[in-house]
Amino acid sequence: MKRIFAFIAMVFCAVALVGCGTQGTTPTSTNPQAEKLAQELTRAGWIMYGAERCVNCKKQKALFSGSFDAVTYVECNDNGKQSEVCAVAGIKGYPTWLNKNTGQKITGLRPLDYLKGLLSGSTVK
Repeated sequence: MKRIFAFIAMVFCAVALVGCGTQGTTPTSTNPQAEKLAQELTRAGWIMYGAERCVNCKKQKALFSGSFDAVTYVECNDNGKQSEVCAVAGIKGYPTWLNKNTGQKITGLRPLDYLKGLLSGSTVK
């Protein structure tokens, strides 16, 4: 139990230090459905782990049509190597979606409909 609490604390610290921005990787216009999905994923405890140079991470961010700022995001690139917080979380590929409440982990570029299914539990693991 202490390890789970420590892990969650590390994730929140990493998010606070790294920030939730994408700095120019997403379009400036927003899509209301994508914005709502981003907010719902965050409320449900979903965190996207990625790397600045990851092509699929950039594509995943772009699917949110400028609403990615509402997604909780952790940057895993730490001067060319994986950050400690991502290593502790067991992140092996990018992008990875991890639910901090349930521990469910999904790796790879996913369409928004798939991510929406994570909220209802209808997405196949």
